[in-house]
Amino acid sequence: MSFTHLHLHTEYSLRDALTPPEGLMKKCADHGMSSVAVTDHGTLMGMHKCGVYAKKYGVNLIPGNEVYVVPDTEKCRGREWMRGKSSHLVLIAADDTGWHNLKLLTTMSNSVGFYAEPRVDYQMLRDHSDGLFALTACLGGVLAKPWFKEQPLGLPLDMFKDIFGDRFFLEIQLNGQEVQEDYNRSLISLSANTGTPLVATVDAHYLDREDSHKQDLIFALGMGKSLDDPNRHRYPVERHSVETPPEVLEKFATAYGQQGRKAVQNTIAISENCSVNFETERKDYLIPSVPIAEADHYQDFINWKRSVTGS
Repeated sequence: MSFTHLHLHTEYSLRDALTPPEGLMKKCADHGMSSVAVTDHGTLMGMHKCGVYAKKYGVNLIPGNEVYVVPDTEKCRGREWMRGKSSHLVLIAADDTGWHNLKLLTTMSNSVGFYAEPRVDYQMLRDHSDGLFALTACLGGVLAKPWFKEQPLGLPLDMFKDIFGDRFFLEIQLNGQEVQEDYNRSLISLSANTGTPLVATVDAHYLDREDSHKQDLIFALGMGKSLDDPNRHRYPVERHSVETPPEVLEKFATAYGQQGRKAVQNTIAISENCSVNFETERKDYLIPSVPIAEADHYQDFINWKRSVTGS
């Protein structure tokens, strides 16, 4: 049995991850992972470079984005009742329509939806869900947030299933945290009761296990915290590398038996239904020229520059 990473961050998840695109694609090819999804936080900046190296190593790149979701981007602003607090949702493109919608949602999140971070809301997702798979993400995800508050998960589950249909999956991870395992058990029970499929992910943030300390360093820098701050948030050590299929299958099968195996199998079922015409080479870009030398006061600027720099 193989495995496809469907929740993975590259160095373009700034100050949070450091997986290099070429190293990622080479490792996937070396370990028989024919597809991989890249789901950086709120951005598609790394897609072109990932696409170039995916083509080089013969890997099917699945474009994705771990988006920040709020109920309404206009109303969810400010600190009152935590209205500005977002939840995570992993979106991956199944086809060219999904890729178009993913780009559109990412653009909207960084423009009309932006408030401290790039955000989308429920209506945006409803309007642009075609061709997209959705995964419930991590302990900061769209179902984890109400779970932590001991709220029923049926209502948000029904809403997201109404938006994405059978392309909505309950995401379980094994990262060494007891609270994650408690959450997993709730999702497994929810899956059994509602028929919503499970999917296994690693939430990879670095290429190899020995890179764990490097990721911890950039994460601390990103949060403005010192490494020895006992109160700062940390990722579990050596639990978020780009793991190989045997590593993933062993831990999920050991923890959850047939349910774990099925969750791993579902990564293949999803990836086999993802094919995006991802263009990495274009020859028809039109770069506008600006005739600076013809502008008023250009010579005054040159004279000033020479007086300052002596050149």
